[in-house]
Amino acid sequence: MKKMSIKLRITLYFTLILFLLSAVMMGYIIAISTASAENELEKTLESHVDDLYNKVYYKPTNAPSDSTPNGNQPPFPPNDGNKNPGSMRDPEQHKTYKLIVPTDYSFRDGDVALYIYEEGENATIYGQLFDGLYFDDDTAKNEVIVKQKTDKKEYLVYARFIKEGDKKESDGAWVVGAIDNDIVNTIVYDTLKYAIVALPVIILLAAVFGY
Repeated sequence: MKKMSIKLRITLYFTLILFLLSAVMMGYIIAISTASAENELEKTLESHVDDLYNKVYYKPTNAPSDSTPNGNQPPFPPNDGNKNPGSMRDPEQHKTYKLIVPTDYSFRDGDVALYIYEEGENATIYGQLFDGLYFDDDTAKNEVIVKQKTDKKEYLVYARFIKEGDKKESDGAWVVGAIDNDIVNTIVYDTLKYAIVALPVIILLAAVFGY
């Protein structure tokens, strides 16, 4: 059996090194593509929620019942010592508010589903999330992107809270957005598909010209 020539052996070693480098490069491409796709997806979700958040607000619907005609509070009540010191009544305790939502706003914009949940005894809902995805205001995190799974998919969910009035403790409304996290896998797959085709061709050409 004829031994391989030195030139052929060098070419094979060179090809093997290229193959190993290509495997490392493939892993690097997957990592970079995944991080980039996730970052882009989060930015898209945040921008849609922020846009709706900036268009929704609470509007006072009445003035305090004990206010003067111009809306100001009456003067301090008399101070009778330590039993009943005079104090200004909190006007916020007597105000009622109405949530103003744009009537022509699209709650489904591309891959993002938008939703408004107004707290209170008679909770009001605007928009709709994806099938199987539910919003729980008791466990919601303000301005934090979280992952939620349904039976079929995983979603990124981002919520921002709008406070009703200036009370320390009050109900309010949540502006919520969700986007399909599987979009990341689709983007990475498309990138990897082109890389798998291109890298072997590069290795083959390098081996041929190197020989």
